[in-house]
Amino acid sequence: MWERARGPILLGLWALAAVGALAAEPQAKSEALAYLASTGSVWVDGQRVPAEMVVFSGDVVTTGSASTAVLSFKSGGAATLAENTEAALSRDATPGTLILQRGRLGVRTVGERSARVRLPGDHIIVQGEDGSPALCTITSFEAVHTILPLFGYAEIHGSGPPLRVSPGKYAQLGSGQPQPAGSPAGEVTKAIPQEFVQHLTGSEVPLAQGDPVNWGDTVRTLENGKVEIRLEDTSTLRLSTLSILRLSKHDPQTQQTQVDFSQGYLRANVAELAQAGATFLVNTTTAAIRARGTSFLTEAEPKRTKVYCTEGQVVVRNIDPAVVGEVTLHAGDYTTVPRGKPPSVVLQYSVGGLVGAMNATEVNAPPESWHIGSLSHGASVGAVVAITSGATAAILIPTLGGGGPVSPSQPR
Repeated sequence: MWERARGPILLGLWALAAVGALAAEPQAKSEALAYLASTGSVWVDGQRVPAEMVVFSGDVVTTGSASTAVLSFKSGGAATLAENTEAALSRDATPGTLILQRGRLGVRTVGERSARVRLPGDHIIVQGEDGSPALCTITSFEAVHTILPLFGYAEIHGSGPPLRVSPGKYAQLGSGQPQPAGSPAGEVTKAIPQEFVQHLTGSEVPLAQGDPVNWGDTVRTLENGKVEIRLEDTSTLRLSTLSILRLSKHDPQTQQTQVDFSQGYLRANVAELAQAGATFLVNTTTAAIRARGTSFLTEAEPKRTKVYCTEGQVVVRNIDPAVVGEVTLHAGDYTTVPRGKPPSVVLQYSVGGLVGAMNATEVNAPPESWHIGSLSHGASVGAVVAITSGATAAILIPTLGGGGPVSPSQPR
């Protein structure tokens, strides 16, 4: 987004850059379109570029690993290129149109102005509503294109009639082989009554142990309901009471999986992903959490998300691609992601904090005889994970020196 103080300066830069470009390449670069601010390794037309510069119609912007580029358009609005993304500024009659060639792009409009993104065979119009801007994420991976509006809406124009996609839904285009909505995702392996599943048909039915769940289903637990779902790739997802989880999509060939978790506590034990580029993505209202063969817990609220890593590592960033910054959590770490801000500084969580999150997602309530003694932080974390994961049953952690035992139900 444009900063007011920068406006006159950038207009001057545009003018100077445009005059220079026209003098050097009068046919190649006819219009200065956007101001580029980048972090990490970014290229324009194959040339490594400084952190700030003006870009023109026809330019191709490419980001490397752990790098981002933000395009602030002269006409208003902005686009953020995530890492390993390539997009071109169109030369056609619609100024500011972006052509996404690969990677992930976040588009933000100004007010109700629209933005356009071209894909092979289709173009996307991102539009705000009721005077508010739009925010939309568009991903292109191995000829599969995913459009996910967060605010406003996206309208897809291709060979058929226009398709409008509103927040809370997504559209997928292309020739890849993602699992179609309604195909088997897994089954319920544990359940405490009071949970429901809503199928794509709109029907909502009670969910019990042994019931199947499908891609596209939304699972919802009530005040006393908890559930454990085992996916076909052997990953497990445990939901606390008052939780909402959507099994969004899965591509078995590329091992690309996404679930959307909007409310409650989620404990995820993600299976090892052997294929290069494979990811298991959990999106909340404020955070995007990327994992490979790891275990973590998430507490999702409308305005913030907490992420605890209990095994392996997870990468966390804001769900809004325009918010720059991500952190990597290792076992024992946690971070908080507020709405519209990058993740907080990585900290070590307390045993009490972990116990609360573990208990919230414990489908089988732990026996009262289980206690946590005054172990070191690392040993305590390991003990809690071992007890509440269900891998060991009825184990008693003896109290060591330095205080009495602490019940898992009591915060510390």
